[in-house]
Amino acid sequence: MRHTTSREGGFVTLVVLFTVFLVAALSFSLLEHGVSEMRSVKTYGSDLLAFELAEIGIARAEMELVGNVDHDGNGIGNVSGTTENGGVYDVTVSKVAGTDRWVLTSVGTTGHVTRRVECGVKLSAGFRFKHAIFAKDRLDINSSVQTDSFDSRLGTYASQITAEDDLGWYADPTGHIGSNAEIDIWSSVIVRGDAQCGPGESTSLHGGSCQVYGSTSAQSAPFDVPDPTLAEFEEALANNNNHEVTAQAGGDITYNANRMSLRVDGSATLTLSGGTYFFSNFEMDSSTRLIVQAPTKIYVTRNLLLTSSARVNNPGPAQDLQFIAHPYNLTPNWKAPTKSIELNSSMMGGFTLYAPGRDIYNDSSYILFGAIVGRTITLDSSIFVHYDRALGDGDGSTAVTLERVYWRDLNPPTR
Repeated sequence: MRHTTSREGGFVTLVVLFTVFLVAALSFSLLEHGVSEMRSVKTYGSDLLAFELAEIGIARAEMELVGNVDHDGNGIGNVSGTTENGGVYDVTVSKVAGTDRWVLTSVGTTGHVTRRVECGVKLSAGFRFKHAIFAKDRLDINSSVQTDSFDSRLGTYASQITAEDDLGWYADPTGHIGSNAEIDIWSSVIVRGDAQCGPGESTSLHGGSCQVYGSTSAQSAPFDVPDPTLAEFEEALANNNNHEVTAQAGGDITYNANRMSLRVDGSATLTLSGGTYFFSNFEMDSSTRLIVQAPTKIYVTRNLLLTSSARVNNPGPAQDLQFIAHPYNLTPNWKAPTKSIELNSSMMGGFTLYAPGRDIYNDSSYILFGAIVGRTITLDSSIFVHYDRALGDGDGSTAVTLERVYWRDLNPPTR
């Protein structure tokens, strides 16, 4: 039996110690690498959260620009906020002089990590109502139809009445009418404002009892009256507040949710809290009332009937209620409309009607505080349109669109 010498024992001890040291060094290295990776993951997570905060700020700023609303009193498009976990976003906006473009700079911060992004956007204003009545094609008005204007921001229409003529008292003589084609004006019509036809067309006054207070010359260029887009209607179909109508249905309020068809009858009152609504048919009859509690857009694809002493957002301002009508076939079992929009029989309302793809034929008395746009328009018999000048200054326009022109990361992460 061989005995281990002290020299051999020392060598073994040295090998064991070296191995232990090597394992310990490797373990420490692995631990340090793991800690570093954890720190890196944590930093990356904070960086991503800061980036998301900056993007939230951009989205909120864009909403203010499109809505032309300053929610927090620091200027439209300038927004800031704090999330539940302590993250902060702050956005400043600047307009590019002489253009319809804006630059949004957003800073998102969580802990000690900050991300900055910049976004350039372009705003395209929707149609602005510049006339009491405007026809994309022919305009024909007859028998005691009259126009004037007032400004709802200054008070009620009655408080702004200043003068009297053959058809009675009126407010301001800027109730313009217009067409991109010809205009025919007949018996006892008074247009208290301009009556301008399309380029190369004519405005014709038939009989000595009709009057135009302003210009009857042709426009130098057609007035741009774009059809509302299919995308806008599809969005209204997909996201709307029609559930409020469903909740009120019954009795004299009949609503078919499958066809999205509404009829209000028998002196019933329909109340809408505001926002977007979509209908194939929208009918109000027999002394019914429509009350809107906040700015409201109602999209209609088939029939729009407001008749028989209906009170439609009366006496509310026109910019609080917009009817947007176009014959898109978006609801099941319903075809595109075959008859015109009808407003008649002592209806009274405060709203705008934008229907450049629809014919409008009204043959019975009503009073409108607002504005009408249609394809061809025929008005007959004691109709009074009080144009609200607040519409021409931007309130109550059709949809404003926002387009992102560019986006860039001002301090991209480094790893």
